Amino acid sequence: MIESPYKVDIPKTDVVSFVFSTPTENSREAPQYFDATGPSKCFSLAQAEGYVKQFARGLEVMGLQPNDKVLLYSNNRLFFPVLLWGVLAARCIFTAASPSASISELEFQISHSDAKLVLASPDRLNIALEAVSRLGLDQECLFVFSDPDEDLSQYKPLKLPLWTSLWRPEDEVQSWSWKKITSYEEAKETTAIINYSSGTTGIPKGVEITHYNAIANSVQLLYKRAMVADTPNGRSRKERLDNSGERWLAPLPIAIETVVSGSAPLSPELGRLVANMYLCPGVTIRQGWGLTETTCSISGFAPDDEDDGRAVGWLNPNCAAKIAPIEDRDFSDVTSGDGAVGEIWVSGPNIMKGYYKNSKVTSETIVEADGHRWLRTGDIGYIDSRGCIVIVDRLKELIKVKGLQVAPAELEQFLLTHSDVADAAVIGAKLDGGEYPRAFVVRKEGIVTEIEIFNMIKEKFAPHKWLTGGVYFISSIPRTGSGKVMRRYLPSGGNKKTTSVAKL
Repeated sequence: MIESPYKVDIPKTDVVSFVFSTPTENSREAPQYFDATGPSKCFSLAQAEGYVKQFARGLEVMGLQPNDKVLLYSNNRLFFPVLLWGVLAARCIFTAASPSASISELEFQISHSDAKLVLASPDRLNIALEAVSRLGLDQECLFVFSDPDEDLSQYKPLKLPLWTSLWRPEDEVQSWSWKKITSYEEAKETTAIINYSSGTTGIPKGVEITHYNAIANSVQLLYKRAMVADTPNGRSRKERLDNSGERWLAPLPIAIETVVSGSAPLSPELGRLVANMYLCPGVTIRQGWGLTETTCSISGFAPDDEDDGRAVGWLNPNCAAKIAPIEDRDFSDVTSGDGAVGEIWVSGPNIMKGYYKNSKVTSETIVEADGHRWLRTGDIGYIDSRGCIVIVDRLKELIKVKGLQVAPAELEQFLLTHSDVADAAVIGAKLDGGEYPRAFVVRKEGIVTEIEIFNMIKEKFAPHKWLTGGVYFISSIPRTGSGKVMRRYLPSGGNKKTTSVAKL
């Protein structure tokens, strides 16, 4: 077991009070939230607090009760934080559906979350209307979410009210305030957000994130960002800025020094390939690690940390990790130095409260042991000699070939180094009573063949990792909004060593 050497104090409060607890008046009045497509559209923290109070009070007036759910179905917009904080200020629970969700997927989340209010962006309104209709809900629960000054002329006449119609007048909320959380017990028990897992291997699960979880993860990330200030590079940057006389800084993309990758493993080779193709010389790619169940992040690097591209960083402050052995699994071919390979368990203040309406899976995923509340991550990996975490693959995605393990991510990342491969995914094909790696490949404009792909893997890897399950060329790899491969949509049946082209 390892524990982070860093400790941070976590405020015993609610998310809204945490956000608006900025100590100086100057920082409250300065613009802080900008529309990247039109930076003149912006608002300050003080303005945001006013908007939040108007919206939260409006939710109370319309009859929403504490712990009622409010669902957002929209792509990103400037006023997203106002909506989120307003829901929490009304003591309700926020949940968001992916903007790429289909009608049936949205219908599932509205139903499963017990949403009382649905807000959809204008471009997603028809899908939201159909989902609400299928559930037999009254359209009065549906409002249009947009920025207050957004041009909506490109859309058909909107027959539903804007969410701003719920806002109460400024003078009405002058003396109104949200109910503040003042104890750790309440912060740890009060759900703020229900985030839904990606559902790459099954039905998405609702992950309950408390006010304590959200604040803890924010403080952890702020601490890591601040670490760079007290390093030689950090002090040098500050000195150059202080001596320059500049009071306004608008860095161009050429100033980028570090790019952070997440959501799926990234090999050092693929990282270097991306850096050479798209980034300026000297730019490094770092990996971070997190799960829906850890609020967001559980490990990562500070900007100036050195790494060879294999690890996902050091644990966040106040966190611990250990490697749990997995029965009947042989990881002897994984190069891990002195570290044992197994399922990574983590604990910390940012670990979820549990799965919404699913106590059985919660009890299977959360384990109380060694004085810790462990989350079984389902990720396979090890801890290297520095104390950094290295991810091998997902437990549920590992392919077992005659007792030997094959990590799909390893093969996928190597396939992506081929100049004529645009995308790739590997699954376990169940054939002749066994399991074998099968690749699904998206071609670029070239004419790469099945034999080329098969031999590419054959020349690099041991026989149990060869694509004995076949190579299929398809038009696109099914992925979630965050880029994870949805392997359950890729067929695992069929003939071994097939040469046919799959049409998905």
